[in-house]
Amino acid sequence: LNTPVVRDDIYVLRSSDTSTKVPDLFVPKTMHNEGNYIISLGNLCRWLAQQAENLGVEVYPGFAAQEALFDENGVVRGII
Repeated sequence: LNTPVVRDDIYVLRSSDTSTKVPDLFVPKTMHNEGNYIISLGNLCRWLAQQAENLGVEVYPGFAAQEALFDENGVVRGII
């Protein structure tokens, strides 16, 4: 969290060449980011994976799965 948001600019894209800036007065408060930070999504995912692994979750990034195999108790026992 090193880069704080300093301003928001919202534009309406009219074509590939033209756009119009929306005045802050017309931007909903939920779209204002004052007090928030710009972060890396990759870093966030790595941090979340570490938190999950600390709780005992096994994380296998980069493996495609078609179907989860469940036992009679509803516990995942494998992946196809």
